[in-house]
Amino acid sequence: MHGHGLFSGTDSSGAKIVVIKSLDKRLASEMKLAGGVAIVVGHLVPELHIGQKITVVTRSDLQALERRMRARRYGREKIRENLISEAVDYCGINSAKKGVEQYQVESAAEKDAVTGYILGLASGRKPKRPKSIEHRKLGQLVHMIDKGNRYGF
Repeated sequence: MHGHGLFSGTDSSGAKIVVIKSLDKRLASEMKLAGGVAIVVGHLVPELHIGQKITVVTRSDLQALERRMRARRYGREKIRENLISEAVDYCGINSAKKGVEQYQVESAAEKDAVTGYILGLASGRKPKRPKSIEHRKLGQLVHMIDKGNRYGF
């Protein structure tokens, strides 16, 4: 997607700044080519206007997320933003506003159940909907703050 004018520059942490309207148009074009069925992965999905029918939000334990971002050498501010976003369920809340069928998954079993459901739908069956689970992370964030406020919460 780098060669399609989807970015307007980079932010202070070096992350690309996505032009959502351009991404929407590009994805609409790609989905049309795919016959209207596509799997779109990324933390920007809640910002898109692509008419998704199902959204799967992958959740993460905050300590595991922190370790993963530190291993990737993310800066303090980037880690802070991601931890807060995960703790307040930014992606889940904003996906739900679109009125789509939504699933939050964290464990392998939850991922398998939702994947099986989506594959069943894609193959024309009418599979039983998986149980919808809400993963709350604010308590984990409070614990991290109490342990030591290294990210400026």
